[in-house]
Amino acid sequence: MSDTIESAELQHVAVDGDVDLRTVVTGAEDGAACTFEVHKVDDDSVVATIQGEVQEGVAVGSWDPQLTPDGDERGLRVYYTVTVDDQTTRSQELEVYLDWVEISSVDEEDQPLADVPYKLKIGELLREGSTGSAATYREAGLPPGELDFEWCGPYQLVEWVDDKGPKRKAKLKKVHRLKFLWPDPERSGGRRLWFEDGTELELQDRFHAHTQWVNLPVDPGASERGSRLTLKVVGDERDAVKAGDKAFVKVVWPPADQRSKRTEPARELVGGAAKPWTQGDDEKGLELTFGADGGEVSFELELGRAGGDQVTVHVGCTDRCEDAKLVITNRRKVWYQTTRMAHQALVDLHEGEATARAWLDAVAVELEAEEDVVWDDAPALDGPAKERGLARVPAAWFEAGAAGERAIVGSHNWEWFKKKFLRRNGALGVHLVVADAIVWGTQWDGSTAFSQAFSIEWPPEVDADTGQPTLARFVFLPNRERFEVFPQALHDGGLTLRGATWSTPNRRSVPRRFRNRSGPIDPAWVRIDRHAGRAVDEGGGGAVLSDGVKGAWITFPAESEPGQVLAAGVTLRVRGRLHPGQVGRAGSTQGFQIVTTAVPDPGLANFIIAHELGHNMRQSPVRDTGATAAENRRFYLPPGLEFADHPHGYRGKGHQGPHCNFGLNDAGATHIRNVKPDGSEEFLPLSGSAADQDDYPRLRKQEDGEYVRVGGLCLMYGGARPKIAEETVGFCEHCAPYARANALDDMHLDWDVAAFGDEDGDVEAEAEEADPPEPLRIRLLDAAYRPHANAAYELTLPDGSKASGTTDADGVLEQPLPAAGPGGGDVRIKYTPEGEDEREVTVRIPGDDPDGDDAALAHLHNIGFGAPGQPLEATVRQFQAARGLPLTGALDETTKDAIDALFSDEQADALRRGLRGEG
Repeated sequence: MSDTIESAELQHVAVDGDVDLRTVVTGAEDGAACTFEVHKVDDDSVVATIQGEVQEGVAVGSWDPQLTPDGDERGLRVYYTVTVDDQTTRSQELEVYLDWVEISSVDEEDQPLADVPYKLKIGELLREGSTGSAATYREAGLPPGELDFEWCGPYQLVEWVDDKGPKRKAKLKKVHRLKFLWPDPERSGGRRLWFEDGTELELQDRFHAHTQWVNLPVDPGASERGSRLTLKVVGDERDAVKAGDKAFVKVVWPPADQRSKRTEPARELVGGAAKPWTQGDDEKGLELTFGADGGEVSFELELGRAGGDQVTVHVGCTDRCEDAKLVITNRRKVWYQTTRMAHQALVDLHEGEATARAWLDAVAVELEAEEDVVWDDAPALDGPAKERGLARVPAAWFEAGAAGERAIVGSHNWEWFKKKFLRRNGALGVHLVVADAIVWGTQWDGSTAFSQAFSIEWPPEVDADTGQPTLARFVFLPNRERFEVFPQALHDGGLTLRGATWSTPNRRSVPRRFRNRSGPIDPAWVRIDRHAGRAVDEGGGGAVLSDGVKGAWITFPAESEPGQVLAAGVTLRVRGRLHPGQVGRAGSTQGFQIVTTAVPDPGLANFIIAHELGHNMRQSPVRDTGATAAENRRFYLPPGLEFADHPHGYRGKGHQGPHCNFGLNDAGATHIRNVKPDGSEEFLPLSGSAADQDDYPRLRKQEDGEYVRVGGLCLMYGGARPKIAEETVGFCEHCAPYARANALDDMHLDWDVAAFGDEDGDVEAEAEEADPPEPLRIRLLDAAYRPHANAAYELTLPDGSKASGTTDADGVLEQPLPAAGPGGGDVRIKYTPEGEDEREVTVRIPGDDPDGDDAALAHLHNIGFGAPGQPLEATVRQFQAARGLPLTGALDETTKDAIDALFSDEQADALRRGLRGEG
C-alpha cells in the first residue's frame, strides 16, 4: 500500500461527465475491491462514497459530482481517500467545476430585460458582453474561481434572484444617465460628453475639462471663481429623474507627489453621505438623493488655493460613477496694464516658449492683458513729492543728436505713474510701466537732471589701530525714498561725483592758517561703491548698508592740502553733486508697479518682466540668516512648506529682495562661460575676478574634458543678461513648489514698508483699555527693519493734545493715552529719523468695544486697507477680496474673524501695504 499523498499543487478538473479517481497502490491483487470517499476540503465532510477495484496496481473509481445546471454549486474543492485491504491512502486536492455559466437579466416585473452590458471577472480574466435580445447569455471555457459580475451602462442591480450554480438570474432596473449642469462645457463652446455603454475605455477617453480660478474673489455671478466650487448634476433626460433617485459621486485627486505642497485649505468633498466605494486618501465618494421635484442635486468641492492641482470628478446613476467625467484644474489669473509713451512698445509676453506667459503657465498662472495706456502728459515740476517732473526728457540726453523725447521713471515721479493704474482688478492687477531709462537717486523736485546734491561736515577721525587721522569716509545719498533698480546694472557708468569742493570754516576754533580755505576735489580721490549690502566701518560703528544703498568714498591723500587740514584736526565741509548712471536694461518691483526699460532683445525683456512678476508672486522664499524674522516673512511661506526646501536662495549681491542661484554656484563648478562681444565663447577658471562673475552659468569639467552646465537656471536668478534669458528653464525645482502653493490673491508687494511694530516687525498699535490706562507703545523701524534710535517725535492724540519725546535705543516710544471713547480715535505720529527728513504715520486706536465695528475698522486701517473718505462698504470689500471672502461689503462674523486672525497669522505681512501717513 502506498503512503498518503500530500501534494501542495491543486489540480483543476473541468467537469464533462464523471470524474475518474485513480490512486497507485502496492501489494494488492488485480480485481481487489476498494472504497473511495470524496471529502470537502473546508470541513472534511463526505460528499460521496464510491466502490472500485484495483487494476494493474492502480485503484480506479468513477465519481459523478452532480454539478448540473440544476445544482446549487458551480464547483467543489475536494480530496478523496481510497481503502484497500484495511489500508487507506489520501489523494491531493482537486477542484472540480463547470466551465460555463448562463445568466438571465430581468426587470423589476420579472420580465426579460434585453441588451444589458456586463463585465465578468474571474481572477485575472475579464470578459465583456451583453445579454442580447434574448436577455440571456452564456460564457464557456471559464477557469475555476469566484465569479464577479458588474452590470454596465444605465443599469443598476436590484437583486440576484439566483446567484448559485451555473444558471443565475439578475433583477435589474434601468436608470437615467447623469450629466453636469455646472460646470457646463457648453458654456465655453464645448460638448456634453457621457458614455454610450459605460466601458472603462470610454470612461478614460470621454470627459470635459474645467478651469477654476482659485485666486479670484468669490462672485455669485461667476461660479468659476474661488477655491470652493459648487457642482450641479442633473439627469440626461431631466424630466425623467424621479424623487428618491440616486446620484453617485467619486472624486479622485492625483498622488501626493503630483499635488502641490500647500496644506491649507484642506481638500474636501461636502454634501450627501460619504460612501465606502472609494479607496485611500486620494479618493472620496458621496451618495446624493434627488428631491421631490427631481430637478438637480449639488455638492461642494474644496480645491485648495494652490495652482496646478487637478481633481477628477466622476458622477453616475450607479456607484460605478461612469456617466460623466470632469477634470478640474486650479489656475490663477493676473491682469496687467501697460503704461507707455507712443514711441514705446511692450514686448510680446505671450507668443513663444521663452516668454513670460510660458514661464508663468508652467506654475498655473495666466497673464492677461487688460489695458494699454498711452500717455503724452507729464508731471508738474512743482507737484507733490514723488510726483514731479523729469518724466519726458530730450532724447539727446541719451544719444547725441537724437530727436524726440524719452520716458524717465525714478524716485522723483513713480507715484505719478502709479496713479495711471486703472485698478479694475484691484489686488490682482499689476502695472507695467515702460521707460527708456530708470534713474536712481534723482531729486523729487526735478530741478536737475539725474543728480543729487549733498553737503556734509567732515570732522577729523582717528584710526583706532594706528592713532592716525583717517582720510576716508563714506558719503551717503540723502534720498532714502528712491525707486529701486538692479544695482549691478549701474556698473557701466555707475555714480559720478561732479563739482565737488572742500572748504574749511572761518571760526576761532580753527587755527588761523587753516581758516577759510577751499579747493576742488580731484576725481582721482573718489571711487564709487558698487556693492550693496557691504558692511562699512563708519567711525568704528560698523554700519551695514541695506540692499541698493550706494555712495562714494573720498580719500584725501595725506600730502594733499585737505589731507593736511584733516591731519591738523580741522573739520572740513565737503560739497558736491552725485550723478547716478542711467540704466540700460533693468526692471524693478514697487508694490504692484513693475518698471522695465525698453529692451530691444525680446527674450531678455520677457525674462526681466517675468522675473519681476515672480517677485510679486513671493518668489523666491529665502530664509536669510542675517535678516530679521519680519524681513524673511515678507515672502511668506505657504501652509505646508518650509524655508529648508529652498537651499539655493540668496539675498543681496546688488539686488533688492530674495533671489535664487540654483545651477550657478555649485561647489563642483570649475569654470564659467563668458560670451565675448563677437558672440564667441570662452571658459574662464573660477579663480580671481572670474570667480566673482555671478551673472554667468557655471560649468564643471567631465572626464572627457568637456565643460557642462551645473544644474538648471532659474527664472528668479537676479542676472539680466541675454544669454541667461535665452537659457532659463523657468521656475526651478526649488522655486516652482512655492510659485504653485502661494495663494496669489494679492499681487501687490511693497519694498518700502514703513516700519513700526513689535519685535518681529509686525505693524501693530497697542492701544489698551482705559481702565487702567496703559501707554501706547510703538517701535519705529526703517525700510530694512532697523530701529530708528533716538528719533525725535511728536504725537497728536485723539483728544487733540500733543506729546513729544525721543525714541530709545531700540526705536521704541511710549506715551500714556487718554480714553479713546466709544468710537476710538487716531494718533498722528510725526518723527524725524537721525539725518533724515520728517515722516508721518497715523495709527487708529480701537474703541471701548473690542468686538465692535469701529474696532474692526481700526484694525483694517492699521494693516493698510481703506483711504480717507472711502465708504465703509468699499473698505470692507477691499479686505474681503484680499482674503478670498464673499464680497458682501458688511462686517459680518466671517469678516471679523478673518480680521482677528491677522494678528496671529504670519500671512498678515503679505496683506500689509505699510503705514506711511497716507491715511
